[in-house]
Amino acid sequence: MNYQNLVEVMIDSSKLCRLSYSGNTAISFSMNASGPLDAEYTMWASYGPWDAEKIEFLSKMATSKVFKLSIIAIQDVIIPKELRETLPSPLYNVKHLKLSIPLPFTRCKVKELLDGLLWISPLPDMLVMELCRQSDPGFDYKIAFEFSCRKPIYKEENPSCCEFLPFPCWRHCLKTVKIESLKGHADREILYKYFSGYAKTLENFQFHVGGIP
Repeated sequence: MNYQNLVEVMIDSSKLCRLSYSGNTAISFSMNASGPLDAEYTMWASYGPWDAEKIEFLSKMATSKVFKLSIIAIQDVIIPKELRETLPSPLYNVKHLKLSIPLPFTRCKVKELLDGLLWISPLPDMLVMELCRQSDPGFDYKIAFEFSCRKPIYKEENPSCCEFLPFPCWRHCLKTVKIESLKGHADREILYKYFSGYAKTLENFQFHVGGIP
């Protein structure tokens, strides 16, 4: 769907398996889809950065197992910390999360992106950042993260990062991380410090430029 004047969407289909939406989130949205969903949302650049309204909109697609978020403006990628600390993760059931973002892309932004994406989907099996160039449709670089987890270990009774979740987030059970960075659009040291610093359960970290064997 792509309607500029859209104000309300109601979807009632228990067999719905794929949903793609491009536009803003200032609409009334409800959905009845009982099965696993492959969903995609393209955020309009003119609609501004993240806010509670966008988070609530994503939560309407909580049955998704695969979710792709496409952002046109790079400044709209980062999810503010105050939102992550006060709102529940909208897509905690998602196991395969994709982010499509435009170039230029700076390595220093990776940690901020991960903070937001691993909050949106706090226990994924796969996270993929696709780097695109609008002037060149054939341009295709990506950074792929493959995760495996173990039985969670809590070091505090009620960790704040899991306050709104029905299960522990990745920080308490991450076992292995495999990273594929095509063309080297990521920094191994930065990523290792990020995951080992947050996930004390981490046992294995692999970083590959060009592909995961």
